[in-house]
Amino acid sequence: MIALCVLSFPVQSVAAAASNNSVNLFTPGSKPYGLTFQDHIKNFWKWVISIPEDKSPWSDQTGANCAYGQSANSSVFYLGSNGGGTSNRTCKVPAGKSLFIPVSPMEITDKESPNSSIDQLSQISKQDQDSVTTLHLKIGDKDYNYQDLLKYRVHTDAFDVVFPNNNWSYAWWSV
Repeated sequence: MIALCVLSFPVQSVAAAASNNSVNLFTPGSKPYGLTFQDHIKNFWKWVISIPEDKSPWSDQTGANCAYGQSANSSVFYLGSNGGGTSNRTCKVPAGKSLFIPVSPMEITDKESPNSSIDQLSQISKQDQDSVTTLHLKIGDKDYNYQDLLKYRVHTDAFDVVFPNNNWSYAWWSV
């Protein structure tokens, strides 16, 4: 699977970071909190896929579900993506947590593409991400453009996830 994600780990809360422009990004290839970017991406997908649709931060327009299913023991707070477009949500991030910000995440499983091999699923995700030509992220007053974000593109190997019957993506792969 391929996911293009930015790992953003502000020292302070997002509100404080936005007000003083203090945003620190881990560099590609580093191991934030002892995990590779690939491991953080796998943990993000395991988290977001496991959430029932009515609690999903993915389809949440306000930020009310931001904290649903977040681990109190993790140093990382995952922000939900929106499947494309612009999101303007308000989330309460616990003090001391760093952020995982998925800018253009992509996952593909045998639910979306039945009977596909791991290599075929990997190729589908790569083609999807290769088709992305515009990316933008703004944190406080700092803008990140396509070239800034492209260096955070990370391809993971295959991993297991558990889809509940009422998962946010269930409607997409059940038709």
